[in-house]
Amino acid sequence: MRNCITTDILRAYRKKGLLICMGVVVLLLTLALVITMVHPFKSMGGTSGTFKSLTSAFYDFNAFLVAIPVFSTVYSDDFKSRSMQTALGFGISRNKMILARFFECLILLIECHIFIMLLTFLYATICGASGVMAGLTGYLWIVALKILGFLCLAMILVYGTQKPTLGLVLFILLNADLFAFIVELIDMIPFLKDNDIKLHNVFPSGMIMNIDDAAHAGKIGETIARIILFIAVYVVVPVIISMRLFRKKELDF
Repeated sequence: MRNCITTDILRAYRKKGLLICMGVVVLLLTLALVITMVHPFKSMGGTSGTFKSLTSAFYDFNAFLVAIPVFSTVYSDDFKSRSMQTALGFGISRNKMILARFFECLILLIECHIFIMLLTFLYATICGASGVMAGLTGYLWIVALKILGFLCLAMILVYGTQKPTLGLVLFILLNADLFAFIVELIDMIPFLKDNDIKLHNVFPSGMIMNIDDAAHAGKIGETIARIILFIAVYVVVPVIISMRLFRKKELDF
């Protein structure tokens, strides 16, 4: 499995889509740097506030500029080239295959976000806004955690239908907060509202918002507990479900 992961990671580095999207990320962060140095906004808190506001806003594009190329590289190419069938034919179990793909996504996401974090630190130092790096770093990894959760949910559809396109559509809809909006509407039902029942708090976007709020409030213990709960519900469980669904699927060799 280790060789499979290493080979696919190296192949991902050569994908033009991922390189182009990471180039766009660099351009966005560079734009934040230029705007901060040329015309920092007093309404945003001067140099530090402007850089922090613009950079954190650009981080929200990572779901599309980082995650979609990763998804395409790991899942779409896998089914398109039938490399999965080949690996299974050589004796790799289906569970190991799913775990391998999960770790590939995880490694690529971590590597991309480490690059973004280092570039942000460099730009923050250049414009004299290094004091905001702690907040930006925390928000960057919260965004990465949210992306990972959505990728794992999309994985269920990928392996349940063997159609990566459907999984990609689900991932995009999750990031567009369509389902979160629907859940918020449901929360407005009088019975739920009167009993202070908020389904949004157990939905991925709601849980991520609660993690962010706890982090901003300096509640380290609560933040860690919420992160562990999110990983258990929206990372571990979807991977297990994907394994069970894929185990019963017939593959077209």
